[in-house]
Amino acid sequence: MWWSLIQVVLLVITLIITLAFCFFKFVSWMLTKLFLSIEPVGPDTLCNNNNNGNNNEDNERNPLFRHIPKLKEKLAWEELGIYPTPIHRAGLQKPDKKISFWIKREDLSSPVYGGNKVRTLQYQLPACVAHKEKNPDAKFYVMGTGGSNNVVATMAHGAPLGLKFHVCYPDGDAPDFDNTLNILSMFSLGPLAVMLWDKAFEQLKLLISVVTSTRDKVFGLGGNSIGGILGQIGAALELAEQISRGEVPDVDEIYLPTGSSCTTTGLILGVCLARHLKLNAFQSPNFRIVSVAIHHGVAAMNRNTNMMQNWIGKYLSMSPRFGIYRASAYLQKLCGIDLTESALRFLETEWELVDDPEYVGIYGEHSIKSRPACALDTELQLEGKCPEWLSTIPQPWLCGHFSGKAFAVMLNRLENTEESVNALFWLTKSSIQPLGENDEWTALKEKSKSCTILKQWSDKGKAESVLRPGKVDIDNGTSQDYRHIMTPVGHHL
Repeated sequence: MWWSLIQVVLLVITLIITLAFCFFKFVSWMLTKLFLSIEPVGPDTLCNNNNNGNNNEDNERNPLFRHIPKLKEKLAWEELGIYPTPIHRAGLQKPDKKISFWIKREDLSSPVYGGNKVRTLQYQLPACVAHKEKNPDAKFYVMGTGGSNNVVATMAHGAPLGLKFHVCYPDGDAPDFDNTLNILSMFSLGPLAVMLWDKAFEQLKLLISVVTSTRDKVFGLGGNSIGGILGQIGAALELAEQISRGEVPDVDEIYLPTGSSCTTTGLILGVCLARHLKLNAFQSPNFRIVSVAIHHGVAAMNRNTNMMQNWIGKYLSMSPRFGIYRASAYLQKLCGIDLTESALRFLETEWELVDDPEYVGIYGEHSIKSRPACALDTELQLEGKCPEWLSTIPQPWLCGHFSGKAFAVMLNRLENTEESVNALFWLTKSSIQPLGENDEWTALKEKSKSCTILKQWSDKGKAESVLRPGKVDIDNGTSQDYRHIMTPVGHHL
């Protein structure tokens, strides 16, 4: 009898392990397929070479091309934004000390829609244009959660290139006014179709068919891909140039939020490339990149398994290790430079992932640490150059979903150290909230009729920032409750 019971227990344990392994393999396969769906292409693949950004004048605006000229003959690229993004000196007076740091204003990268996702798209969108020219019937999908910046950026910057998108939201994340604004921007930019998180299983089936298709393409979560990483490598080289020119001292620490790991991976590889090229930057003996997890699930798994830094990460595209292997191999194939060893060493010794639940909180909203830190946004004193397309320097948008969590970690550490630290905050949240030419308010109300969870989610999202007050009340409100925060961008599209 006891032997039979033991056999049953062993059978159950074996079954659980087998199911867990199969689930892991499926997730790994799916994420890898999303990562590889849109790969960079050469400039000669576009029929209209005048529009691919690879003429001599444009080449000089690409940091990667400036330092590795042979790449301009091998990669189709669109600048999309206005670069370099400025670096501002920021000060914050606390009761017992003044805190000073630097901000890399990626949020000011475009008057259409800024943030880190613009660089992520610089190689992906031209690849889609080339694919569309060869496959006129191809469909392009972009996916993200309700507050996704990637969805808005892809639609805003894809439109001038003649690209239209089907939008998939597998999850709504936490209700927050900032997240609802991104949904409204999405509707205003004219999606071909929208699938919301009430149809998660249908989306899964659709995405499986898309990633196994040679005709259709999908922008995965956060735009994480080889092309996306290449864009962020360029961002690190741009910062290295700014340091070399004396616009900012050589930094000791870079703080940024991380979700898909695309920006983190690109910055790690970019720093390693800058050192390989012997640029006069990133030489501080205490240099490190501090990424702050924005998703509570990823943070919890990392606390238990350290998967973002150990061997497991090699098989998960949401880990920098995965992207390092893939992007390094791609770069080596194109130009002969292999950054794998130096980047993996950097991952072990100069990269930190903050997964503390007090800072991470719940995905999509402020944590208990970020909410009070970001309430100080009105008190930040800024010094630096103002972009030509703006009349004044805007205060940073410290949203609870993304930038606010990394800001809170940096602020806490600077406040509690007696040492002089040159910290740089990598501001990923766009300063612009775009308003396209389509009636987003009517579209939101119509979609809410068939999807009650969208209505509940939108209505519950409260504004956290004093600088950006507003609300969405689908039954009793109007578009005037929030449109003062949005910027019409139809003339750019």
